[in-house]
Amino acid sequence: NNGHKNCIPIIDNYEEIDLLSNEINSTYNIGIRIASEEEPKFEFYTSRLGIGYKSIVPFYNK
Repeated sequence: NNGHKNCIPIIDNYEEIDLLSNEINSTYNIGIRIASEEEPKFEFYTSRLGIGYKSIVPFYNK
């Protein structure tokens, strides 16, 4: 982690945790982006990537 101590990576998918573990040599905190599952209200709509809200608790406990 090249000396960066005050950075909190935000993961969008399950595979990123393995990538981080391979690169960071000490303990670290992460943030988890939760996927938005709301109905679009505009003609132009972009969804955020992330982990589905139903999968967050099992992933966190694992």
